[in-house]
Amino acid sequence: MESGPDYGIGNLCRGFRSRPILPKIQDVGLVQTQKLTTRAVVDSRIMSMGTNMSQEYIESLRARNDAIWAERRSWFLGFYFGTGDERLWAPRRISNGEQHPDKRIINFAHPMGKQAAQILMLAYFIGTLATIIVTAIFLGYSW
Repeated sequence: MESGPDYGIGNLCRGFRSRPILPKIQDVGLVQTQKLTTRAVVDSRIMSMGTNMSQEYIESLRARNDAIWAERRSWFLGFYFGTGDERLWAPRRISNGEQHPDKRIINFAHPMGKQAAQILMLAYFIGTLATIIVTAIFLGYSW
């Protein structure tokens, strides 16, 4: 009876003349068969049912979000205020009223979109104020 490969210190001292460094495929036992149990079959059916239910739910959310997106009152001056739309980033609207395939716009009715709107308004205010001050200094106005 032959023992498995010896990769210990003794083999390192003798050199690698007796055994290869990597084990052979039959030593590892790469070919294995899996027995199907009742639990595995039931688990796979439950997973497929759960997947189907979640796909239906996701499709209903997508349809509702698209319906809100298509309403004209959700848009104001090119900004999107889709109340009830759960997406933070919604597709940008093209001039013919369809969704742009790549570009996105912030939904300012989303809770995080409201925070983004506040930050943008603050940034616009600071930028406008800085522009007025720099212009006044450039024109020689002194306080």
